[in-house]
This record gives sequence, structure tokens and C-alpha cells, in this order.
Amino acid sequence: KVAIFRQEIELEDTDLSKLVIGKKETNESGGSFSYIRYDYEKYNGKFYFNLENVKLAPFSFESTDDKSGALRYSVSPKIENEEHNKFFTDIYDTFIEQLAEKSKELFGKKKNKKLLKATFTSILKYSKADKELIKNGDQPKYNPTISVSANKYDEKFSFDFVDANGEKMEEFFGDYKLSNPDTSFNVKFSIKHIWYGIKGYSVKFILEEIQIAEEKESSFAFSFDNDEKIENNEVDTEVDTVVDTVVDTVVSGGDEGSEDEDEDEDEDEPENSSDSD
Repeated sequence: KVAIFRQEIELEDTDLSKLVIGKKETNESGGSFSYIRYDYEKYNGKFYFNLENVKLAPFSFESTDDKSGALRYSVSPKIENEEHNKFFTDIYDTFIEQLAEKSKELFGKKKNKKLLKATFTSILKYSKADKELIKNGDQPKYNPTISVSANKYDEKFSFDFVDANGEKMEEFFGDYKLSNPDTSFNVKFSIKHIWYGIKGYSVKFILEEIQIAEEKESSFAFSFDNDEKIENNEVDTEVDTVVDTVVDTVVSGGDEGSEDEDEDEDEDEPENSSDSD
């Protein structure tokens, strides 16, 4: 818990160019990645999002990796607000710009934005049918989602599952989600890194907390949060003082109907790879 500064930031005042892609690193398994940090003057910290009162796509919380057989855990919040949609699209475009600028350093050769877009997985996920509609210039049938991974170390999840009053829930989240499909949640997650896989590149989001939501009016705000929880080896050794940037959003309602899970995220990354953040 190493944060001493807190400041609210409005959407229009947020400078996404301060989301900085770090140097390319390699973990013990041989995988390559770059940490993502938000640069605020002399402070350098994780970038957090808090999507409030959102529905989750009807995908299973637990799945099995086709190649390794390892269990993976994730949630997919629906992005149902155009302003939020644009915000995450802008984040993606910011990363494309930086990857192009740093391509020689990161990839050993220059790569242009067109080439990078062909290999950099979109942050916003659409079903295969909706991607075809978009490709043909039509509007998608469903709103997009974002894939957020839930880490598990030594049989313990690294995120908190709490009720509307902030009290810890004892029930396994996967079971609760399955038996309460229409429940809305407050989903707090962070950007961890960009992963450089064999098939392409992708952004890794990590679940920090999921809370059963109460109905609230719509709003959108940002803040630097000093409540970061650092567990086990999840310690940032780059700086002594960390500022956590939080996106506080409230979204209401949800699309009816079924959605096909988008499987285009790079599957070459081990779910709990040994790179520590």
C-alpha cells in the first residue's frame, strides 16, 4: 500500500498519452511483455478502472486452456455507453501509436501502424457475427465487452468478491454469477501489460475487485486512488511512490439476447505467468 496522492480527473482532462508502454521484458517461461504505467508528474503507477453497475456477458467464469489444459478465470463487462466505448478505443489507438514509435526498440525493426493493427488484438471484443457486420460497414447487433482476467495463486484468487455493503462474499464467484445471471456488478480492474505472443499482441487486464451493485445514476469520473493492495510478489519495484489512476464509471441497463464469446485474444500467454507487477 504505497500511495500518498489522490486527485479526481474528469474524462476530458485525462491525457492518455501518459499511459506509457515500458521496456520489453522476459519472464521465466520465456514469454515477452511490457508493463503499462500511468505517468503523472513524478509519480508512476497502475491505471485502474472501476466500471459501476454493469452487466457481465454470459460467459463462464472458469474455462480450460485448449493447449495446456490449465484452468483460466475471467469476466467480460459489457461496454454499453458510447463515451466509454470511445475511451477504450482511444486507449487502443494510444498503444498503437506508442508501439509504432518504439517498434525498433521493442521488435528489433520498424513497424507501421497498419501492420501493428493487423496483429494487435482489439481491447473491445465483438462476436464473430458482429465483427462481420462491422467489416461490412454495418452496426453490430450487441455492445462489445472487455476481457478481464482473474489471477489465482496458491489456490487463492487475487481479487476480492464483496456484496453491496463491501462485505466479503464467501460464495465462489463463478457459482454466484451462474445462479444470478441478471445481476449488475461494480468491476474494478487494472491494465497490467502488453503481451507479445506468437500470433500477435494483446493487452492484459487484471481483476482487482468485483462487487454486487446497487442501482445508481449514470456518471463518469477519474481519480488517483491510494487504496492499492499489493500482495505476495505483486510489488512495483520501479518506484517508491505509486499513484493509482482509477476510472470510476456507472453504467445502467444491458442488452437482451445471447452473445458468442470472442476468442481472438492471444492464447499464448500463460494465465498466471511469472512476471510480477
